[in-house]
Amino acid sequence: MMKSDSIIYLLSLAPKLNINNLSSFEGFTINDTSLLNEALISNNKEIILSLKEDYSSVFAFDNIDLDYIPADFFNERMFGFFSDTLNQANYIKSLFEKYSNRYANNLIIFSNAIGIKSTDILQIFNLLAKDDENIVIGKAANNRVTFLGFNSFNLELFEKINWNKLEYERLLQQVNQHENFLHVMDNFFIIENLNDFRTLYIELSKKESLSYCGQSMHEKFTHLFIEYKELLK
Repeated sequence: MMKSDSIIYLLSLAPKLNINNLSSFEGFTINDTSLLNEALISNNKEIILSLKEDYSSVFAFDNIDLDYIPADFFNERMFGFFSDTLNQANYIKSLFEKYSNRYANNLIIFSNAIGIKSTDILQIFNLLAKDDENIVIGKAANNRVTFLGFNSFNLELFEKINWNKLEYERLLQQVNQHENFLHVMDNFFIIENLNDFRTLYIELSKKESLSYCGQSMHEKFTHLFIEYKELLK
């Protein structure tokens, strides 16, 4: 089967939007936890849609988020994938077995990541376009992983990964057990706890943040910064 060029997965590893099934972000109400998750997802979506290249994309959510996603969220190049994130092994395997054999280059962006610019995505796909087996890891400031790119789906590797606690050093060890060319990119962020939220506040105050978080997205985050200003001290 002839493979298409490249695909981007925006991957949620737990319910993100359904307020009846969320765990509160540290110090947040359930409603504001959902708003924070939605802002991070929307920001990544905006970056993906800004790409002029003809990339397909899959946004993977938990089944219980289905009714909380706007009807116009998906289109002919932006697919939806819904499954049970509690059954993590089956969720990951089903997603990548469905799509990865159709595309030469695959990029996973985690839905709570931020800091990834359109130029970063182009660089990732340029690295993956080489003939050899290549893996690209995005390293977050807190030793987490923001994205993972690959041009050959390795089921053995993917089954060993602890997706819910994706630590850079651990992933590096697992990747190095297999033959491939490894590329690492850094200066990205994962928003998992209050310290990360404080970091986000500092980073979005910098002018250069507009390259990965547009003005409308800034406003969404600013609403939360104002609401939780006491937590930012």
